[in-house]
Amino acid sequence: MRAFHCDDICFWFYNTDLMLTHTEGGKRPRTLSEKMAGAFRKTGNPNGGGLPAWKPYTAQNGETMILDDTATLVNDPDHEARKALA
Repeated sequence: MRAFHCDDICFWFYNTDLMLTHTEGGKRPRTLSEKMAGAFRKTGNPNGGGLPAWKPYTAQNGETMILDDTATLVNDPDHEARKALA
């Protein structure tokens, strides 16, 4: 299943094993959930908890965190698609 609006909520709240239609459960989504929830747990700031430094989004760079087995911060990953819609 590809990402959709609110798909991330079960990861932030350690509910990946309860949302089987979204995650299929198991170790992979649980591991990502631990990183994502750990990042926000104490301060609400996404930095820390096993994720790369998450820079604030700017229109100039389009900073976007790709959350997968290995999380990465990329600049404007959908630039060409957005350009085609303009």
